Amino acid sequence: MELRHLRYFIAVAEELHFSRAAERLHIAQPPLSQQIQQLETQLGVELFQRKTKRQVQLTEAGQVFLQEALIVAMLETHALAEQEKISVRSLVNENFIMFPRHLGPGLYDQIVSLCQQGNFSPKVTQEAIQMQTIIGLVSAGMGIAIAPSSLQNLQRAGVVYRAVEEKTPLVETAVVWQQEDMTPVLREFLQVVRSICG
Repeated sequence: MELRHLRYFIAVAEELHFSRAAERLHIAQPPLSQQIQQLETQLGVELFQRKTKRQVQLTEAGQVFLQEALIVAMLETHALAEQEKISVRSLVNENFIMFPRHLGPGLYDQIVSLCQQGNFSPKVTQEAIQMQTIIGLVSAGMGIAIAPSSLQNLQRAGVVYRAVEEKTPLVETAVVWQQEDMTPVLREFLQVVRSICG
């Protein structure tokens, strides 16, 4: 799976129309259809149900794939923790825990943009360099955090994760290493990454 597959998938999922998605992506419609078919083949599931030659709707698997984005981590005793999905607007008075923008401007800007959809700017009261530390601060009751859904694997006592009601962008993550500095530990790590990401 390549990054372009995800970009193409999101465009079609939001437009629910191949021609409009292709126009938005500035590519021709036939190559877009081919890329989506490649993605479906790689995943082994059908992401779209074709209603007409160009118009589509998301399958159940497609909906799950689209929802793999930017979640809210909060204390299980938080008033909003009872809700299955959280509207960004309801976070207007919350203290946000984020990492410094210069370390991850893409995700940082997406979180700020998401808050702006709710007509507010996040009140950042704590910053931390690592996601594990951010979740630790949430666990200590210092605030809430908006984070990628993959963070749900970081189980911390007293912390719960809730989906965001609004459409959230997919977060790009990459692993970079120096080929000439391959060590047994690095090789093992890359095998784990490949097994998870396909």
